[in-house]
Amino acid sequence: MHLLPGTQSKKAFELKPVSQLVRKGWGYARSSAAMVVGLRVAGAAFTYLNVVLLARWLNITDYGIFTLIISTVTLGGFVTRFGSDIAIVRFLGIYREKGEASLAEGAVRAALNFTLVASLIIAVIATVVYFAVPGLTDRPWLYAAAAFLLYPAFTQNEVLSAILRSFGVNFAALAPKDILWRGSLLVLALFGIWKGYESGTTLRLVIVGSGLVITALCAWQHVLQRRVRARFGAVSEAPAYDFKAWRASVVPLWLLLIARNLFRTADVLLVGALLSVRDAGIYFAVSRTAELLGFFLSSLNLLVGPAVSRGHAKGDTASVQHKLDQVSLFLIASTLSAELVLIVAGPWILGFMGPEFRDAYIPLLILSAGQCFNVFVGSSGVVLNMTGHEKANARILVTTLVFSLGLMALLASRYGLMGAAIASTVGMMTWNLGLWAAVRRLTPYDPSWLGVLSLIKRK
Repeated sequence: MHLLPGTQSKKAFELKPVSQLVRKGWGYARSSAAMVVGLRVAGAAFTYLNVVLLARWLNITDYGIFTLIISTVTLGGFVTRFGSDIAIVRFLGIYREKGEASLAEGAVRAALNFTLVASLIIAVIATVVYFAVPGLTDRPWLYAAAAFLLYPAFTQNEVLSAILRSFGVNFAALAPKDILWRGSLLVLALFGIWKGYESGTTLRLVIVGSGLVITALCAWQHVLQRRVRARFGAVSEAPAYDFKAWRASVVPLWLLLIARNLFRTADVLLVGALLSVRDAGIYFAVSRTAELLGFFLSSLNLLVGPAVSRGHAKGDTASVQHKLDQVSLFLIASTLSAELVLIVAGPWILGFMGPEFRDAYIPLLILSAGQCFNVFVGSSGVVLNMTGHEKANARILVTTLVFSLGLMALLASRYGLMGAAIASTVGMMTWNLGLWAAVRRLTPYDPSWLGVLSLIKRK
């Protein structure tokens, strides 16, 4: 095993105090729940500002195109990441615990190289299709720009973020996409409005400009993650590749993540295909509003994943369950409060986006019920992934997805946005119930709100 000079021992590979990492202007903040939640709150604020303000600033057709591009790029990113963004957290946690720097180096290189090449290949294929198929779109250059500027960067960003989070560098992991890139969308749109551009021109500025921004941010993250790993002694001159173990974990994770993201994006794409681009924009805005209820869960999952991976590897079941109980207790208060705000302020929020959105209040409440149930079962999917039960997670999600998409196609085509909302909520509840049942059957943990009862008993 070859390490950087001065890091030859296993002790050097172990986690050091974050204060030791501050050197030559690089400041690494100590990993903490407060920082991660704070970053995710800021990211959620920017995300929702984009949903609301772009819906208000762009005409309804251009906004629909924007939502379809973002949904397609996001879904495609899950396809060409091959589950590596989750697998890297698990394996880096294991390799750090065992002091296997060569395997850690090999895992990082394989994840970054495979995902970059795959995303570029898909971008080329998509661009050829855009220009070769008449009538597919009247804006092939716009979609091609998204394919090359947004798509590869979206793919790489998630892998780089996972690597940085594995070493506790949360700000540099989350801020580039959650805050800086999303902030650039608003700045570019405001610039277009200030210059008096038409809606279509502003949309082109937003797509191309934000694509350049996130590509530059990914280049910075790539340099940073290597420096971070070097300071933890996790860079090896001779990387080792355990493709058999990685493949066994990554394949079910890959299917799992594709299916999971289809839950979040396929409904928008189906509404666009079955109804109209206009309806896709409205549905996107409504579904993203409902998803505000789940952002605390998704934020805390960034901390739960590494904690479960390391704690379970040590056999410290009690400590892992205690962390899950604390997360559940926080989620009860935050989610119920957010749901109350949504019920009261929902009509005003939708009306601010534009008159076309106001009639979607009931679909909003239906979708929010699904999000509440999602939060109720807590980090069930993360627990399955981090305890070696990826295949069970994937089986549940894939089978539920088939049911959900079929129901979506049936109800959306018959009842419009209302039918799409019902199908999405039923599918989400079915999926989460299956995940929670699997966690209780296959692991010693209970990440749901029911786990709070055990926390109260221990008090």
